[in-house]
Amino acid sequence: MRSAGLLSRGESGFTLIEMIAAIVIGAVILAVAGMWIVNVTNGYLLTRQSTTAAFKVQAATLRLEKEFHIITAVSSGSATRLDYTNDRGGTPSSHTLAFSGPPGSTIQLDGKTLLDDVSGFKLTYSSAYNGPFTTGWTPGDKVINLAFTISGFGGAQNTFSVRVRSENL
Repeated sequence: MRSAGLLSRGESGFTLIEMIAAIVIGAVILAVAGMWIVNVTNGYLLTRQSTTAAFKVQAATLRLEKEFHIITAVSSGSATRLDYTNDRGGTPSSHTLAFSGPPGSTIQLDGKTLLDDVSGFKLTYSSAYNGPFTTGWTPGDKVINLAFTISGFGGAQNTFSVRVRSENL
């Protein structure tokens, strides 16, 4: 009769080497699975950040395009600031588009942040849509070009631009 837990001479169990080999193989499988999970997670984060940034940029450029389209007068314009009047809703009102500059660079419309994490910003002006552009507003200019750069995932720089000819200037 055998006692529980004891092996007789003809039976064998796992040796220490077999147990260590099983642990090593298991560790390799877990490491590969872990790397795969990290890659999937990084891909998800990249997609989420890129989508969020794209929505922000699209909203900002559409807003500025509408603003520039109905400008009736410009009081001053430089490479980083534009003071203008438009006739939104039938009532003339003054507005300011400005770049805050570092640190924490933002594009602001009337003192409210329109777009953040901006690393580059430039306004240029021209009298014709495909004419020569300058960084200072002059009477007779009808076209406003705005170019800005934002930092994306992993520090990638993405540049966007909006060029609008105002119908009322």
